[in-house]
Amino acid sequence: MRTCVIFLPQPIGLVYFGSAMFILSTQASQADSTAKLIATPTSTAIVTVRLDIESSFGGTNDVDVKTVSVTGLAETLCSPSLPPWNLIGVSVLNIALENATYEFDFFCFPFVGCQHLDVSLENVQIILQGPVISEVATDGAATFLEGSFKLHADYTLAGLTQGKGSSDTISTSEFAGVMSISGSNVSMKQCRLSPLLIDFPKESLPGNVSSVRMTITSNLSNLFFQGSWIPEVNGPDLNGDGVVNGVDLSFVLSSWGTPSGDINGDQCTDGEDLTEVLSAWKNESTP
Repeated sequence: MRTCVIFLPQPIGLVYFGSAMFILSTQASQADSTAKLIATPTSTAIVTVRLDIESSFGGTNDVDVKTVSVTGLAETLCSPSLPPWNLIGVSVLNIALENATYEFDFFCFPFVGCQHLDVSLENVQIILQGPVISEVATDGAATFLEGSFKLHADYTLAGLTQGKGSSDTISTSEFAGVMSISGSNVSMKQCRLSPLLIDFPKESLPGNVSSVRMTITSNLSNLFFQGSWIPEVNGPDLNGDGVVNGVDLSFVLSSWGTPSGDINGDQCTDGEDLTEVLSAWKNESTP
């Protein structure tokens, strides 16, 4: 298995990625690779939910932790077209957490007990709002700073107060993961996401409660994305360096039977693509 190694040579070209302009291509002649990733069925998250309440009795908080299943998808753009990639951008990142009920106790007094509140969260989705970009360390680690994420959740309250509603809160958060490739396959593991917030609408709160804030911290170390990557078609010059040579030949052979080394657009690397590389190589060598 090879790990994506990233560095920042000069000059740097400009590439449009989604709705934003990213500095991706390290040379004007180089193209990019795209990858679509899906969370594996065994992916889970340890979700820590902290509930902070401000009321006429003062402030109080409690924490509950649940392990839930995770689904998700991601779409990336990597430059140049063939590894080692220089930069990686993420245009789509959706993470959905399994429904769960979190239990909290507040205002606990001796001989009186506690006020209890159950918060059932359904349809919890963490959605990247705009493209982000990162360099990658030698171990494949990429950190996408200051991403804008929408946290959607449908909630039902029972106990201390009753009610239900939906929340769509946008927060700035940091996402990170470790990218690695093997042939035409790419994976992202050891994912990490900064805490996200939900502020309950004031109209949904009891009269003596001024604010309720929910902080959701998701440990995503057991979230695994897998998929395949495909380089932009450059003809036989697969790595976009302006020459057809052994690098392109090696890539066609290592990608045999997959879409990664496809030149003629039939989504499969086969003898036709090999012929195109050898023919272009021969013609370049002819005086």
